[in-house]
Amino acid sequence: MTEIELHDTINDVSILFSPSRLTIAGFTGRSADAVRRHIRELESLGVDAPDRIPAYYPIKASLLTDRTSEALPVSGTSITGEIEPLLVRASGDWFLGIGSDLTDRVAERRSIRVAKSVCAKPISVEVWPLEAVETRWDELQIRAYEGERPMGELVQDGTLEELLPPREIAAGAGLDLKSAPDGTVVFCGTIPRRVPHVFSPWSRGELIDAGAGRMLAFEYRLEPDGLFADSQTAPARRPSSSQGAA
Repeated sequence: MTEIELHDTINDVSILFSPSRLTIAGFTGRSADAVRRHIRELESLGVDAPDRIPAYYPIKASLLTDRTSEALPVSGTSITGEIEPLLVRASGDWFLGIGSDLTDRVAERRSIRVAKSVCAKPISVEVWPLEAVETRWDELQIRAYEGERPMGELVQDGTLEELLPPREIAAGAGLDLKSAPDGTVVFCGTIPRRVPHVFSPWSRGELIDAGAGRMLAFEYRLEPDGLFADSQTAPARRPSSSQGAA
């Protein structure tokens, strides 16, 4: 089983954990009206509505990767991501980090779960203890940039107030925060995009705790397989109003 070494930047300690359970939460927006609008937008693109809201997609924990120094190979330019907060259970505690829910936007028309299952999930190794920031969840700011380094185009910008609280998201996934086993990871859904989905070879994610003057950040790169890059092209316009995106 793969081990990932996290860094708790508040206490300046390292934590080793072996991912054993990975759940991707979707449609976790706090506004029911916004979530319903997003579902209608997806249906207009041929993506089926979820059976439940929020939706939870269990996928292989081996898809998690902290190897962001090298380009991640992907099957084609239909693969796009969104930066999300995530919960990690390690050493008996919960930690808050960020990652990218890379998804195949062509396969999504057949099955959201399958579309998520065929893509790696890059994550930041920097995390915060959840108990240290949970009371300020609504104030935490999440940002994403795509395009070219060093900063690219700002494609996501908002606060976690737009999402359900972390305990509610975890409970929906069938998790008790007190007893969940180490190795459990939950992607929490995300805020709306400012622009439609297009393939980006470079992305950066940030989670900002302005009140405490700290930030989590990571970058990753994607490299399409030349065999498929021309035949799997992302839809020209995906909705940019993804509230608690799928």
